[in-house]
Amino acid sequence: MGSKGKPVGDLHPCMYTERRWAALRRALLRHYGPDAPMPDAVVFDYWGGPGWRGAEVTEMYGGRTEEVTDGFRNRDRFADIAAALDSLTRWSEPGYGEHIRVVLAS
Repeated sequence: MGSKGKPVGDLHPCMYTERRWAALRRALLRHYGPDAPMPDAVVFDYWGGPGWRGAEVTEMYGGRTEEVTDGFRNRDRFADIAAALDSLTRWSEPGYGEHIRVVLAS
């Protein structure tokens, strides 16, 4: 749910294929899994850095948001997510100020 209590949907540049997009969603779902609170959505805001892996990351929980300190930059700690983000970057370099949102809540 967004800040006004309305459902939110995925938001991503149309040039990303469904396969690449699905890989990112699967990696995020595995990351949060049964051991961590599942956010409704994860938002990536690109302000420079190593492609999408360098994006600022925010978790959305209903009307509340939490910043993920250092995002998913650490390739060793977040191998699946980093690989999916790097795949998006190789397909198309993000533009400054661009953002994507992956909805995880069903």
